[in-house]
Amino acid sequence: MEALRRPGGTYIWVKIKLIVYLVSISMAVVSLTLLYLILGLTYDFRLSTTLALAISLSPIAVFQILDSKLCTEIDENLERFLMDLADAQLSGITMIRALEEAANRSYGALTGDIRYMVARIQWGFTVEDALQVFKSRVITALSRRIATLVAEAVRYGGDLVTVFKGTAEFVRKINDLRRERWRKLRPYVIVFYTSIILLLILAAIIFKGFIEAITVGETVSPIFLTIDKLWFKTAMLDLAIIESIFGGLSIGKVSEGTVKAGVKHIVTLMLATYITFRFFM
Repeated sequence: MEALRRPGGTYIWVKIKLIVYLVSISMAVVSLTLLYLILGLTYDFRLSTTLALAISLSPIAVFQILDSKLCTEIDENLERFLMDLADAQLSGITMIRALEEAANRSYGALTGDIRYMVARIQWGFTVEDALQVFKSRVITALSRRIATLVAEAVRYGGDLVTVFKGTAEFVRKINDLRRERWRKLRPYVIVFYTSIILLLILAAIIFKGFIEAITVGETVSPIFLTIDKLWFKTAMLDLAIIESIFGGLSIGKVSEGTVKAGVKHIVTLMLATYITFRFFM
């Protein structure tokens, strides 16, 4: 909690995240409530719900995409930052001078936090205190753990070159494992998307090629039982909505390890569902 009370970095990012989630969820609740009051539990309500959810949850989806890219960039540049510190220590310069040289380099999204840390040192803070500030500003769990490790190594002394190189190697292995995990799990993500898209395609084909072909008005020819076209569309739409929600959450869990990461997939699948039932059925 102490980190969240400090300015910049984590505090700002968490605050933005809370605002985005609150606004998005509020939009979803309000839009669904209004649609229910206007349309009731009808087919039009269900169809409008798919578009309303896709639009309302879009801010969360966009934030998740940006957050994922930012976290990946930070963790990947963390390895290079630690190796640069190890090389600087190996050349015999002080820790403070090594950090100052690192601040003049580019480490992507990590650059601003490094420069802020160096500025704190130049204002008179100790390296340990500056590293604690750095820990409070970075937004990834891995970088915060590494900052704690480096701060303890600096505090108690020892062979910092070995510490930095060993830590950099650890970060590299973590990043490699993440990429390997995504490479191995990507086929399962494709399976989820394929199954839901096939459901939408089959629903459209059955409705256009079979239900409408044998139906006269709202009933079928005498050799068939009575079939209500609207009932069929409603049943298939309900199934597609359920598949989109739970399928999207499952994709998030499989691909990124958290259920909440599936919101962006829900938005994509909801849009596909709306387009299918609005224009092809």
